[in-house]
Amino acid sequence: MATVDHRFPVLRLLDIGKRQGSVTIEEFDRLLPIDSTHTRDADEVLDTLRSRGISIVLARSPAANRDFNLLNDERIIYPR
Repeated sequence: MATVDHRFPVLRLLDIGKRQGSVTIEEFDRLLPIDSTHTRDADEVLDTLRSRGISIVLARSPAANRDFNLLNDERIIYPR
C-alpha cells in the first residue's frame, strides 16, 4: 500500500510562493480545499507562508519585465 505524503500541498504552495512572490486564493484552495481542510491545519499553513514572506493575494498581475507588481484592484489577503 502506498503512503500519502500530506506535506505535498504545503511544499507545493511554498514552491509557488518562492517563485512567484505570492500565492493566489485559487492556488491555495486548489491545493488545500477549504471544505476538506481543518482550520488548525490551514492556520499552520498560513503561518508557514507568512514566516517565509509569502503573501496570499486575490490574483496575480501579469509580470512586466519579470517583476511582480500588484495592480490597483488586487489586494493582499494575508497577512494584513
